[in-house]
Amino acid sequence: MAKEQDGSPKVRHPEFQRMRVTLTIGVIGLCVTAYILGAWQGTSNGISSPLISTRTQCKDPVRSSGARLDFQAHHQVGFNESALAVEKFPPCQLKYSEYTPCQDPRKARKFPKKMMQYRERHCPKKEDMLRCLIPAPPNYSNPFQWPKSRDYAWFNNIPHRELSIEKAVQNWIHVEGDLLRFPGGGTMFPHGADAYIDDINALVPLNEGNIRTALDTGCGKSINHVECVDSRKVYDAPQICKSNDVDSAWYKKMDTCISPLPDVKSEDEVAGGVLETWPKRAFAVPPRVIRGSVPGLTPEKFQEDNKVWSERVDHYKKLIPPLGKRRYRNVMDMNAGIGGFAAALMKYPLWVMNVVPSGLAHDTLGVIYERGFIGTYHDWCEAFSTYPRTYDLIHADKVFSSYQDRCDITYILLEMDRILRPEGTVIIRDNVEVLVKVQAITGGMRWKSQIMDHESGPFNPDKILVAVKTYWTGKLVQKQ
Repeated sequence: MAKEQDGSPKVRHPEFQRMRVTLTIGVIGLCVTAYILGAWQGTSNGISSPLISTRTQCKDPVRSSGARLDFQAHHQVGFNESALAVEKFPPCQLKYSEYTPCQDPRKARKFPKKMMQYRERHCPKKEDMLRCLIPAPPNYSNPFQWPKSRDYAWFNNIPHRELSIEKAVQNWIHVEGDLLRFPGGGTMFPHGADAYIDDINALVPLNEGNIRTALDTGCGKSINHVECVDSRKVYDAPQICKSNDVDSAWYKKMDTCISPLPDVKSEDEVAGGVLETWPKRAFAVPPRVIRGSVPGLTPEKFQEDNKVWSERVDHYKKLIPPLGKRRYRNVMDMNAGIGGFAAALMKYPLWVMNVVPSGLAHDTLGVIYERGFIGTYHDWCEAFSTYPRTYDLIHADKVFSSYQDRCDITYILLEMDRILRPEGTVIIRDNVEVLVKVQAITGGMRWKSQIMDHESGPFNPDKILVAVKTYWTGKLVQKQ
């Protein structure tokens, strides 16, 4: 009997199994239904544009419009005035349309002329810095594409006739209707520089790839030389500099000495190393990298950097289709590293100003020049010494994360706006937290921007912000 009682539950087991199966199927059905509904809602609110694939769960408001950024020059780009609680930067007065903060000629006159101090950079104090947008002149038009831009410019973009009058005999510039034409004349060659360059080429071959970078000091007539000959003054040869750091030039007092060349072991050895001819020089390992004079940079790391930037530029071309279509001519890299971005852009008809921020642990400007590119030092807490609207495209890699604890990044963005032409493009690479702050500021600067995924995919915390400066100009105010 005991065995029959123990076995009695087996009689009800099939019915119990059927109930469990029914319950399991019901739960699975509910899960599937919930998943389908969730997926449907997610895709219905997704971004259809392939230009944006960033998802963020931050509470900060980020514009993620599905509309593509417009890189074309039609001067009628609308600005979406959103309800973001950001500072709206007003346009500066039209008198500032050619303003260069650290080289303002009106303030320069107040400095001594001794040792040409008034010609040096004199940046405004923070309380004197403009917190507004430098306007383009009325009726500003985008420059002609290269190479036409070499010979012509719109008069309304640089509304000055002075040089065409004062230098008429020297044939510097002609005003022809609404255009400025540059016939190629100069003080020493009023009929064009071609014959002058041919004379230089006869002495120093310019087409063999050995000469890549050149410096034109613009010294004009040889007044000092004539004065020295007349006075018969005798000058001693300057001494060799005591410091071995020949690259140290930022905020340093200039000594009257000559920097020594690197040591050599024999007369046949080239001081500093042999450079490849152009264009091989751009991708060849520079001599100072081979010597190990740049801490942390080896030939292997140099080649890896070239590969990384080649992949990044390929990704940029997908985000900005006009990149390879002569849309951009003047390009700036605000944190150039060893010039990898410029090297990756060599296949396009443009040039890059490579900026090495001052104060970095490793100075890489020498590497950039040995690669055949040009560059300069700069502290981005100050304004850059260039005319407004100089650049068509500005690239900033880790600039804002580097400077956010050093100065107000708002002024860096305002400076970028000053040197960027209307409808110019900005590419900013940084971590997403920094880019959200940057985008909030640019929302008040008449920029249209989108945060996009890193080229390696959406799981990389670094993102890419692509922005376009909308077209607007200053307005003439009629005096009553």
